Amino acid sequence: MFLRLFVSLFFLCSLYADEFLLKHNLRLAKPGDFIVASQNSAITLMRIYDNQRGLITIEEATIPSNRVNRCVPNWREWYENGALGNTSWVIFEIDLKSGTMRRYYSYTKNGWFEIPKVENFLGTLLNLPLYHIPYEQRRRIGPLGATTFKDKRPYWQPQMVVNGHIISDVAFEAYKTKWPQDGTPLSGKTIEIYVPEKNKLYPAYFPYWLQISGIVGKARLRIIDSGSQLKTPKGGFPL
Repeated sequence: MFLRLFVSLFFLCSLYADEFLLKHNLRLAKPGDFIVASQNSAITLMRIYDNQRGLITIEEATIPSNRVNRCVPNWREWYENGALGNTSWVIFEIDLKSGTMRRYYSYTKNGWFEIPKVENFLGTLLNLPLYHIPYEQRRRIGPLGATTFKDKRPYWQPQMVVNGHIISDVAFEAYKTKWPQDGTPLSGKTIEIYVPEKNKLYPAYFPYWLQISGIVGKARLRIIDSGSQLKTPKGGFPL
């Protein structure tokens, strides 16, 4: 449950200003767009199934990391041929205006499910303003050295992978926000994301790194592949 909602954030970002809401540019997402996200011991592929009339439908298949070498030749082939070894395969619909999940169906369990209100923090994520992190405040890599002059170390940036290939020289923007004091496990936590700068050569509206500070240390999620025109062997929501 948490991983699904957590990963959903990767489909909800793409404006480049000092402040933006996560839901604003989901209109750019097209059926067949996908990301593959790694967190802890699980890897999740999320695919846009439909996006119209203010509703976005997302498919999601999850596989344990220890099955990947045995079951996944590449992520596109794995998904299009039935996601061998998956432990969960679902489809859900999000109302972009309210941020709520309207429908949720599990192919794995062959059933419909309701998302409890206390667990549906996606509506909050959709409407949280994210603020640009100035370059001078961003993380750097390498030792600081003995100099007390201006820090010249390079800025840390995530790696971009599209259709299994590393895309070099991609510049990223960094943003952060703070979860409201709402009594949930995320209450007051800082969320930091890295989004690639706009470019027609790759899916620039996908954040490629997300980190939540204060949850058993730091909870991190990174994108290990992405792409478009991914076909699905599923037929959407059952009638």
